[in-house]
Amino acid sequence: MVRAAGEVFPPPAGVWEGLRAAMADDPSVVAVRPAALSPGATGDPGLRALAEVVGTRRVRVLPGPAGTVAAVCAAAAAAGLRPVLDLTGHESTAVLGPLAHTAAVSAASVAAPPVVFVVDDWGGPPGSQPLHSLLAPMTGLTTVLPSDGHDAAGLTLAAVRSPGPVVVARSAAADHVPSRAGPAAEIPLGVAAVRRAGTDVSVVAVGPLVPVALRAAARLADEGVSVEVVDPRTVVPLDLDTVLGSAVRTGRLVVCDDAPAPGSVAGEIVAAAAVVHSALKAPPLRLTRGEPLRGDGEGNDAVTEWDVRAAIRLTLHAG
Repeated sequence: MVRAAGEVFPPPAGVWEGLRAAMADDPSVVAVRPAALSPGATGDPGLRALAEVVGTRRVRVLPGPAGTVAAVCAAAAAAGLRPVLDLTGHESTAVLGPLAHTAAVSAASVAAPPVVFVVDDWGGPPGSQPLHSLLAPMTGLTTVLPSDGHDAAGLTLAAVRSPGPVVVARSAAADHVPSRAGPAAEIPLGVAAVRRAGTDVSVVAVGPLVPVALRAAARLADEGVSVEVVDPRTVVPLDLDTVLGSAVRTGRLVVCDDAPAPGSVAGEIVAAAAVVHSALKAPPLRLTRGEPLRGDGEGNDAVTEWDVRAAIRLTLHAG
């Protein structure tokens, strides 16, 4: 990332750099965080660093619960501002009320500027539901899930500029992935990226599983297996043209989503693959949280690199 001398952006830097770029371009953009989520009177470290750059008038910690602050942001959006509501660190299910309210406001008044939420989808206790899979049914919300800091910056910038409300579902795991170099540049919403080209099998990895899938692909390359890795980046709406195009090229599809199977993004992609089933050499395989292939009984239900490699080998042997 490119920063001015002396600037300090604590992890995840990508979100804050994308927001800073948006605020530099548009004076109507303001960052807001409920006081209940902020440590002490000075607020979140990321907001403090942002305030040093853009000024404290455009970075506010407001009193009241998250739902109340979300309503204030919706009113501000209708008045012409472009508020970014930071709910990071909030337990996942508790933010659904504010998000649903924003979706309803957007559906009722398409002329209102966007209310953008920056949400931590993996910050809850072990076994909690990742937020991105819960947001999918909410009409009117676009949901992005960056896999590293570079995409977090570009997708956040695009989210603030979007004509509708966008949730940037930040992953705690992806926060620690080394970012690709370069300044914040807008990444179009709804456009997937092919992270690694391959010919034998397509692996669609959601959010923090992208680096996991890339490591698995690198290991399998030593065995002569060519794996293509696709990062959806935007999970609502999905870029099915890129995802299914990759599956048709390789003839095999594995979808990895570290969320429970019911209502998962993986399930949506596997269902969509029905339209290209005649081009596939094996049935598409879904790998989700709670369905590890290892089966070691140790209670670790997260999708691992071992699981991804096993799923790839399974679909290769299936056809």
